[in-house]
Parts: sequence; structure tokens; C-alpha cells
Amino acid sequence: MNIKQLILLAGFVTATLSLASCDDNEPDNKVTTDLASIETGYDGNGIWEDCLNEDSKEIVCNGICFSRDVTVSEYGTYWSGFCLSRSSDVTDYSDDNWLDHQYDVMSGGGVSGKGTPFLIAYWNTMDSPESPSLKISLANGSAFEAESVYVNNTTYGYYAMTKGTAYSKKFEQGDWCKAIFHGMAERVNNEGKIEYYETGIVEYYLCDFRGSGESWKLPSEWEMVNLEPLNAGGNVSFIYLTMESSDTGVFGMNNPSYLAIDRLTIRLTK
Repeated sequence: MNIKQLILLAGFVTATLSLASCDDNEPDNKVTTDLASIETGYDGNGIWEDCLNEDSKEIVCNGICFSRDVTVSEYGTYWSGFCLSRSSDVTDYSDDNWLDHQYDVMSGGGVSGKGTPFLIAYWNTMDSPESPSLKISLANGSAFEAESVYVNNTTYGYYAMTKGTAYSKKFEQGDWCKAIFHGMAERVNNEGKIEYYETGIVEYYLCDFRGSGESWKLPSEWEMVNLEPLNAGGNVSFIYLTMESSDTGVFGMNNPSYLAIDRLTIRLTK
């Protein structure tokens, strides 16, 4: 075996080990993201230091990639996709500039507790299925089965729906906002080209005021979302998220298109 073959073999072993289960009690083919295992820096407010770094193209945790995009222009720096945070701030900044506080979750931290890391997901309302802003895939490109994920409201999203903003309404009877998880798989078409098809969807309501007041839902704590329906059409090549809202105008959703996620669990199929 020559040096080049040894290097390739070492790379394969490293990639395989990075996908191993992070819980000794889990089956070998099950992977749950542990955001605390990522070696990175946070600022004094608990915000990921590279959130606005245009060279930081994705977040990789336990072999799972979370997409992101940063645009730098003469008007400022903007991001979409996923951003790490461990902020414990749950203050209502409705009378302040919410964009300075877009990295907070209603529970004050991840599933593990206050001040622990989680992911802020910011959906670009102008994206498309061909180029989603919120995409989740394996680092090695393999297909997988989706199992579950924890979801919560960000403080920005929560208070915008309860009080309204300069750009969005206060949610009332009949209003709603939901996140949609799309499972996607690949196949070869009749022309020999790879194409993607949807394997299933899962909808989660970040706000649901459609029924009577007693049934209204506006989560402020982590809730586990079952992602098994994404596997209905076969193994998943990647997952992407979109959002929909009753408060929608010509340019899309009016209320802030944010949610927080933690502890994504998948099953390896190879």
C-alpha cells in the first residue's frame, strides 16, 4: 500500500469515526448532535464568534452539516441558515433593536439547560428548494434516516408574534406560524442525471391560534418533533426547512422567520 492509499484510508476512518454515536446507550447507527462538543469560541453574550464570518460556510457537529450563508455588502453584513448560540438572555427587546438580540431562545439555553448551546435557524424567505438556506446533511454525503429533533421559539420570534413589530402584526385568533421539515432523496432519471425528490414532510407549529383560546399554542420550552415521516419515500439525502405564516405579504412572511433547534437524531444506513 503506497502513501497516497494510506492517506485516503486514514481519511475514510476519520470520517467514519466522526459519525459514531455520541451516547454510549444509543445503537451504533444512531447519531445525536452534541453541540457542546464543537470546539469554537463565543463572545461575552454567548453568541458564536463566527456567525458573521463569510468564510464560515457550515457548522459540522458529529458528522452532520448545518448550512449557512454570510453576505457582506456596503450596507452591512447579513447571514441566513444556522448559527450557534449559548445565550441565556430571555429579555423582551420589543422597544429596542431586535436584530441585536436575534440569537436568543425562550428557554435561555439548549435542551441541556440554561446557557448550553443550541442552533438559531434563520430562514431566508427568498430561497428555493434548489438552494435552501436551512439545509441539513451528512458530511460524507451518505443517505440517512431522520428520527427526531428538539424545537423552540426564539425570543425575537416569540415576542414579535405576541406583541407585533413595525413590520408584522400581533397574532390574534386564527393566526399561525409553522416550520416545515422536508426530506429529500436522490435518484437517477431516464436521462441518466441525478434529480431530487421529496420523501416526506413534517410540520411544526411555532404558533397556533386557529382554535379556541384554550387550545392556543405558543411554545416557550423545547419540544421533541418526530421526523420519522420524512423517511416515508426512502432514505434521506438531506433535510431542508421552510416556514409559513398567516401574516404573509407580497414579499413573504412578515413576522421574523426564526426558530431554534437542538439534539437532532438520525440513523446511519450504511
